Amino acid sequence: MLAGSALSAQDRCHSTEYMDVMMQQHPEMAIEMAAIEEHTRQVLENGATERSASATYTIPVVFHVIYNGSSQNVPDNVILGQLDVLNEDFGAYNVDISTVIPAFSGIYADADIQFCLASVDPSGNPTTGITRTATSVSSFSYTGNGMKFNSSGGKDAWPRADYLNIWVCRLSGGVLGFAQFPGGPANTDGVVVDYRYVGRDSWTSGPLSPYNKGRTLTHEVGHWLNLRHIWGDGGCSVDDGVADTPLSSSPNYGCPLSSTRCSSLDNVQNYMDYTNDACMVMFTAGQGARMRATLVPGGSRASAANASATKCSSVVPTCDVPTMPSTAILSAPTTARVSWVGVDAAINYTVQGRQFGGAWRDVLVSGTGRNFNIFKANFTYEWRVRSNCGALGTSDYTAIQSFTMPASRFGVSSLAMNVFPNPASTHLVIDLNSEKSGSAELLVVDLLGQIVRTEQVAVDGGLTRVQLDVSQLNNGSYFVQMIQDGERVVSNFHVVR
Repeated sequence: MLAGSALSAQDRCHSTEYMDVMMQQHPEMAIEMAAIEEHTRQVLENGATERSASATYTIPVVFHVIYNGSSQNVPDNVILGQLDVLNEDFGAYNVDISTVIPAFSGIYADADIQFCLASVDPSGNPTTGITRTATSVSSFSYTGNGMKFNSSGGKDAWPRADYLNIWVCRLSGGVLGFAQFPGGPANTDGVVVDYRYVGRDSWTSGPLSPYNKGRTLTHEVGHWLNLRHIWGDGGCSVDDGVADTPLSSSPNYGCPLSSTRCSSLDNVQNYMDYTNDACMVMFTAGQGARMRATLVPGGSRASAANASATKCSSVVPTCDVPTMPSTAILSAPTTARVSWVGVDAAINYTVQGRQFGGAWRDVLVSGTGRNFNIFKANFTYEWRVRSNCGALGTSDYTAIQSFTMPASRFGVSSLAMNVFPNPASTHLVIDLNSEKSGSAELLVVDLLGQIVRTEQVAVDGGLTRVQLDVSQLNNGSYFVQMIQDGERVVSNFHVVR
């Protein structure tokens, strides 16, 4: 547990305070929120939120982990545990629902809402549903929305029409979390939670007691789905818009099961109070109906629920082994290319190479192949490659690939070349044999590597004979090279007079 982690009671949730700040900045929100309330009233009056026992709304979720140092980088298993908490709590199959006291045992309910980690990002690429952003910002204020923008050290929101954005970061002022109610700007829409209060699984930095069961996000997602605090953020005369939650005048802390406000027993076990995580165990049937009113056709969150058909997948992205590794000799005796078929989830690849019998050396490659010019003639080399998939980890390596670097020719059967007479005096005859039609480049190179002649030759896909005038060349040794579509063959000849 972190030192100095005790929280003052008023820091449990700042959604109402955040709403006040946003409405000052965006006065038009008042009109939009009033329209949402009218839609909610009509939906509830018409009973349009009732669903069959097998029907459930599913919302795609993306967690944006924004961390300043490794201690804030919440592990994947904690994020996955938090998703489990959301599904259990909104599905009323959390184990501790059995602790609901008799006074409220008849009104707790399954909200018929579930959540999935997004499997497709806004660009249509596979995703784990978790983004990670290193930041230089030590903490973020709920009034500034800095965690929601790349430009201020955070992470831009994914489109709210398709996703519930959840930002995980260090919040200043002891705030555990806050949410944007329906009706606010699209580029700030979502939920924010301090990294120390995510999930229920132990890790280096959290979660911190007594907010260590993931209920901070259950509470804040309730706000995102248009639930108010059970005391209506006012006195006994202010209602939360839900008929089956008792009136209350102010929040409860700890777990005072006998707390009575406004002449009735408070529902302190409700997720929308301020009690400890271990005390929060239920939504009421009325709260479930109010939340579903945002998800029915015309509702403020309906598009996100509809997006689950394309943004959620039962097929979990995996970090697969690259396939079809191959080697191509580009220029004997120095240069070869290694390549493979890529993996959808891969961010990059690690290639390991060695001279036969030597130690492996690692090279990080961003694409699906790379040229190397470090080889020597007549030596055998080995290589293999694996996928690196970020949060999904790494794959196994491919089987070891091996090749021997030839001394003087490309070694690809589609090209062949013979030269005669050798040595030559005035003319050299070159027989070119290619499986491809088109143009080939002929180069004559001296022993210093200088190109002394170059010609373009038309190749008809079979045997082509070229007569090369070497009468102007000095006596000595030369190389003739044929290059076609990146393939190269080399032969040596001599000029003697």
